[in-house]
Amino acid sequence: MKKYLNPLVITGLTALVITGSTLFVDVYRAYWGDQSIWWTPLHLALPLEKTRDQLEIYLGDTLLQQALTQHQLFAVGPDGQQYPVVAEDIQVRLNNWYEVKANLLSRVVFLGAPFGAALALFLVGLGQTFSKTKG
Repeated sequence: MKKYLNPLVITGLTALVITGSTLFVDVYRAYWGDQSIWWTPLHLALPLEKTRDQLEIYLGDTLLQQALTQHQLFAVGPDGQQYPVVAEDIQVRLNNWYEVKANLLSRVVFLGAPFGAALALFLVGLGQTFSKTKG
């Protein structure tokens, strides 16, 4: 007499491997992944004006953009000459890690339901298999 695995066990195990591995990788990346790789590349750094909805920099009580338009900032060039800093001299690199982490964790939340269903299928299939072998 040949013994066959219950189809629920096979289906549940396959779904557990697929959803579980994706779930584990996303959780791992969200909590222990490299956070430093999500900076805007230097060659794609944004001008100060394009970051206004994400970033404000103050010099004392004055907003940096305001200080630039009022010509309050000066820099010294390689030749030792002083010149006024303009907005084009400033570039901003943003760290997008928190956006990436939020996306990873939202995927984890949505993978929880199929993972739970796969676990239930697997456990029901195992229960049916063992109940048949005992009886």
